[in-house]
Amino acid sequence: MPTSVVSQIGRPRQFELDDVLSQALNLFWRKGYRHTTTRALETELGITQSSLYNVFGSKAGLLDAVLDRYQSTVDEGLLRPLRVTADGRSALETFFRDVGAWMAIDGRGCLMVNLMADEAPTNPAVAARTKAHRDRVRSALRVAVDRACPTAGGDVVKHRADLLLAATLGLNIAARAGASRTELGRIVAGVQTEIASWMTP
Repeated sequence: MPTSVVSQIGRPRQFELDDVLSQALNLFWRKGYRHTTTRALETELGITQSSLYNVFGSKAGLLDAVLDRYQSTVDEGLLRPLRVTADGRSALETFFRDVGAWMAIDGRGCLMVNLMADEAPTNPAVAARTKAHRDRVRSALRVAVDRACPTAGGDVVKHRADLLLAATLGLNIAARAGASRTELGRIVAGVQTEIASWMTP
């Protein structure tokens, strides 16, 4: 993929791909994929529809590129520590603390979870993409639960990871619905209390 795109609005201008993807991500996040029109993309990104399609193929192609970048950020910042931290309990507690703090910043929720709720029911490509995201989160949580609870059986670890996945999705939805920082903090505290209870023989 080229590293820049050319604007045809007024004087030709070079635009860095990284900037275009960042701006598109924020627009999809703010307005939602369905409600982000091509005209809105032209205005926000400063490029014409033809330039946009030359680089990404379509609006759906742009979303794919945005989600590739977004997923990479989430994987590195949130999921990788779950997979590699030796102390599973610490990894889980840090994960939920960080997710809660992130959700409290602006109430936008997670872009992937927003797409899960808004687009996946009617968009098979988005449904596949968001299912893959859920599977990645579940897998990372399961690794950390297994380390935190080494004597638990496989079924117990699986059920606990599923519970924590549901809690993660719930935090996102609560934030998007307008939950306050205090409310989100209580949810995180409840999840961490549940995790602590698993440490008791």
